[in-house]
Amino acid sequence: MCPAPKTGAVDALRTYLADGGAPPPLTMNCSGKHAAMLATCVANDWDTATYLDPRHPLQRALRETIEDLAGEKVAATGVAGKTDVMPR
Repeated sequence: MCPAPKTGAVDALRTYLADGGAPPPLTMNCSGKHAAMLATCVANDWDTATYLDPRHPLQRALRETIEDLAGEKVAATGVAGKTDVMPR
């Protein structure tokens, strides 16, 4: 689930929405993140259908990178749009 888009053209967005328009997913702030994650899956020959699963090789690589940069272990993993959290 993508968050509401942020825009500098607030009046144009209001007009667009008032006329019945809905922001397409590609205009959301998170679309670039997902494009990069999918490109990484393709480059590594990983399944793209399950890339959001915390057990997916991409998610494991992301978690390991975050742990390395933060200098500590991830305590729990959440999935966008879900309310449950998976312990490490």
